[in-house]
Amino acid sequence: MNITNSKVLSNLSDLPLDISVNTETPKISSNFSNYSIGLLFMFLNKIRHEVKGYTSARGFKFEDMGRVIKYDFRIIKRWMDYLDQYEKGASSMHEKNVLELGPGADLGIGLITLAQGAKSYNAVDVHNLIKGTPEEFYEQLFNTLQSDPHLSTSVEELQRQLKLTLNNNNDRLNYQVQKDFDISVLTNKNIDLIVSNAAFQQFDNPEKTIEQLSQISNPGAYFVALIDLKTHTRWINQRDPLNIYRYPNAVYNTLKFKGSQNRVRPNEFKQMLEKNNWKNVKIFSRLDLDSKYLSTVNQSLHPRFRNPETQMESLTCVICARKA
Repeated sequence: MNITNSKVLSNLSDLPLDISVNTETPKISSNFSNYSIGLLFMFLNKIRHEVKGYTSARGFKFEDMGRVIKYDFRIIKRWMDYLDQYEKGASSMHEKNVLELGPGADLGIGLITLAQGAKSYNAVDVHNLIKGTPEEFYEQLFNTLQSDPHLSTSVEELQRQLKLTLNNNNDRLNYQVQKDFDISVLTNKNIDLIVSNAAFQQFDNPEKTIEQLSQISNPGAYFVALIDLKTHTRWINQRDPLNIYRYPNAVYNTLKFKGSQNRVRPNEFKQMLEKNNWKNVKIFSRLDLDSKYLSTVNQSLHPRFRNPETQMESLTCVICARKA
């Protein structure tokens, strides 16, 4: 990571470059049982979400606040590393209007982004997950930031911005909850950098989202998104990471709920971006599926996902692009 562009992250400068590629090798098991078990899990998940709704964006809670703060720093570091890999110098936050899609459970990333020198941080989500963020989390984050002598925005100003946002008076820290995920509410924000962490795979209409992004972003804006393509349901995702790709649209759509994976593949995201005037679209692999396992399950996937262009070996990827 370019520490000169990200002084606020100096307390994590000992972390290695975060662009490694790993391979997952599940134990080969019966395609029939995986199909049947996957159906059962999707049905149970649909019932659970209809009763409880969407409550969590992470696999861990705020009890370990140090871990949550590190998590926020690591996400930013990952974006910056991939942007630097994509184009040298692209990771600078200085005077940029930043937009995060699906920010999740807290505004830590937004505050760190402003501390890095961003002109503004904007975020759009379907669920108001930050309402459950404990005050102690922000206090600990501010203490962490206070120890860095190179902040571009003072802790006092960050505290003021947070207070404004929590009182629905968005200024430089602009948090929007849109049930229909309408990004056009940001038409006057002149976005320079779009970031997202494991959210694009859950957008109901990613093509519309990308169309709207193109309308609110400046020429030359950068795009970086980590996309988690594997099955999310616990237990089944380790046993059969491609489980969601086994079913025809009619079956899968019947068992979908708000926030279900959209099953859009990397090549399709690339086509959507290029169609909307994003250039030099690059797909960086982050987690791949073992080739032997893929060859075993490939013919049991729905025909739509058997084409080599769908890159079914990709379980997690990062996509970078630049607005023409």
